[in-house]
Amino acid sequence: MAVWENSEEEFSEALKSVRLWWKPVEAAIRGRRVDLLQGALKEAHGESYLRTVYAVRRSASLDPAHRHSVEMEMAARLVKARAVLGKWQAGVEEIKKAHRARDVGGLAQALSRFQHSADDAEVSGARQDLERWRRLAEELPKLLKEALDRRDVPKLREAIVDMSKDGPMNIDGAEEAKKMIKRYQIRARALDHAVGERKISSIQAALATWDFGRDDIHAVKARQAIARRDQQKQKLQEAVQKRDGPRLHQVVNDWEFDRSDEDFQESLQALTRYEKMIMDVGRMMGPPMDIVALAHVLDNWEWSKDDPVRLATQKRISEHENAARNALEAKDGWKLQRIWQFDASVKPKGKEHQHFITRWLVSSGKRLWRRTATEKPPTLYGKQYMMRWRNLTTCAQRLLPRWKSPRERTPSRHHIPACS
Repeated sequence: MAVWENSEEEFSEALKSVRLWWKPVEAAIRGRRVDLLQGALKEAHGESYLRTVYAVRRSASLDPAHRHSVEMEMAARLVKARAVLGKWQAGVEEIKKAHRARDVGGLAQALSRFQHSADDAEVSGARQDLERWRRLAEELPKLLKEALDRRDVPKLREAIVDMSKDGPMNIDGAEEAKKMIKRYQIRARALDHAVGERKISSIQAALATWDFGRDDIHAVKARQAIARRDQQKQKLQEAVQKRDGPRLHQVVNDWEFDRSDEDFQESLQALTRYEKMIMDVGRMMGPPMDIVALAHVLDNWEWSKDDPVRLATQKRISEHENAARNALEAKDGWKLQRIWQFDASVKPKGKEHQHFITRWLVSSGKRLWRRTATEKPPTLYGKQYMMRWRNLTTCAQRLLPRWKSPRERTPSRHHIPACS
């Protein structure tokens, strides 16, 4: 019992001040509150301690020996309180260390050795986590084993993330789960890289080594890429088989995979021929318009019959043919000359002008006749076109003796004689 707790001295003002000075420290020790003890000792060592010692030394109710013993007791209790605080702080640090390491066994031992107050926030949080970790330590091994057997990576990742954030360490199966997640990430990156490069061989090789869920998003994207490639190959093959130039142009531009693919190269070569043919037809359209060459192109047409270039060429030839026929029926040779738009560098001058159109009609018709007649078998469109040209050239030959030059024509005669 402390010297200031004797009943006979309970009315001493000096001893009352001593009891008041020590009361906060004593309450913190009894409540086992580290935070309160630290604050109480800080307060007890300050100005409060000096005032209390001064009151004891000036007390008239205490003899010198008693005053000395009270002062010594105060100093001894402060030393003991600091020792208790140091021990408790070491215990709290041990609890914090085990808590941060998520060491279930070490945290349990630390809490059992230092029975601090439940009101302490650090200790209370450690006790709550310890209870939860013990429960997880019993449940997680079974959950991890089932997920490993099913290769359920999302479930494994969820469990590992929970353990990494605020779960216990050293759970059975945790290391195997981390290894499987790492292997999954490597193979998923390989699949994504192959899909990004649009290399089917790489995608197929990555899928061959894929040993995770078939419904995984990475595997689904890889299979979708292969299916999309197969669809595009089928479209290429159909376009080449049907000789559909516009469709071939579209599917070649839509191709998004390896350009060394055999079907793509075949389609690209066919498209090159088609585009060259379009350029040649555009050049033949003139001016001047090369009717014979256009007819030859149509006779040797290798693309679909409803190709827009073929239809436009047929329409253009028919329009010129009809215009030429109308000019002949109207007996207007100069209109016929304007229709065909001859090259100025080969136009004759002087008296030869009267025979130029007719000679051109005759020579062009003969060339077309010889070319069409030698075809085995002759094409239907070429034969029909050749027959119409024969009629035109025959008519022109009949008009040749009666066709006068511009200088010989009278102002009243604006048309050529009728073809009879």
